Amino acid sequence: MDSLAAAIGHLGRVPTGASLLVLSASAGWPGRVGDVVAGYPEDSPIPAPSGTDLCYGRWKGPEGRTVTVTAPLPGCVPRGLPLSTLPGDRASFRLEGLDTLRGAAVALSSPGMRVDVLRPDSSSRFSLFTPTEGVYWLEVMAEGGRGPEVTILLPVICGASPEDAIEGNLAMGESEAVSREEILSELNSIRISQGLRPLRQDGGLQAVARGRAVELAMNGGVEHYSDSGGSVRELLPDGTGFVAENIGRGSGYSEAWSMILISPFHLLSCLAPSATEIGMGASVQIEPDSWQMVLVQVLTTGTSASGGNR
Repeated sequence: MDSLAAAIGHLGRVPTGASLLVLSASAGWPGRVGDVVAGYPEDSPIPAPSGTDLCYGRWKGPEGRTVTVTAPLPGCVPRGLPLSTLPGDRASFRLEGLDTLRGAAVALSSPGMRVDVLRPDSSSRFSLFTPTEGVYWLEVMAEGGRGPEVTILLPVICGASPEDAIEGNLAMGESEAVSREEILSELNSIRISQGLRPLRQDGGLQAVARGRAVELAMNGGVEHYSDSGGSVRELLPDGTGFVAENIGRGSGYSEAWSMILISPFHLLSCLAPSATEIGMGASVQIEPDSWQMVLVQVLTTGTSASGGNR
């Protein structure tokens, strides 16, 4: 974490979205990043760790400036996973601690938006193949107390350097969409390119997604259960076939949607062949010194009695 804080300090800015994940991985941190605070000591106090669930790193720069990075401890740690490869490379790696996670699953997405669910061999090792240049994303998803949670999300950069990715010289699956309409257009373009039918927008699902976004912005969570304890499926109209709920967070529509795109399991939901309809909602979470957009997508197989506009 100290190395990550120093890398951000030397970069001179806090990268967002996928770029932050690339910088984090190249600095040797295998888990998620919780928060980054840059400023002077009085602006960025070292947080008090909560049990063993939170760790932090700090870099002290010139003129007293500091960078403090906090993160939850990763549920598992990759061993032998190369973060940089060449086209055609193959590798074998382990995920230490994977067997302690409940309902854990591993997936890899490619630069061409293909998603493969990876399974270990008899020695508990996984295989990695990077046939073409670009950024591949490895993700571990496990069951948490309130639904599935992303345990780790790591980039594997093929045919380029981390610096190329951080500086925007390498496509990472990120988006520049600035509205829900543009997100839907991009999503349907991806589905059509994969031989899938486009999704229709549904007014009833829009209301559900909007309510979920407001709720998550209010409580600061990413859980797939409402505050009342019910699942998203229970919020849908009768006769609706639930497919998935995607939750993305970021500095705006583009980053929140990009975080869904680079997540193999979220992308897999977007590419579900059975999905026919979608609702999207967004809300802004306000903190004392920052804000963040919460984007929610609800995908279904449709309903025989939907009252929404399509």
